[in-house]
Amino acid sequence: MTLSYSEDLSQLVGGQVCKVAISQEGYPYLIIAKNTESRSFYVIAQSDAEGNGPGFLQLNEHQGRIAEG
Repeated sequence: MTLSYSEDLSQLVGGQVCKVAISQEGYPYLIIAKNTESRSFYVIAQSDAEGNGPGFLQLNEHQGRIAEG
């Protein structure tokens, strides 16, 4: 089953931002934990090279414990 982008992003609702940083590639990212479901997500903000599009959030479910800090 493939989730629509809207359904994919709705998985973040109720989560807590645990970390905000910049990746080695220069993209801002968030680590969001949903403690009630024991799930966490690695969320990368991306846009096209020219920056003239709306961009999108690349959402990956994170496996394992997230180190805070």
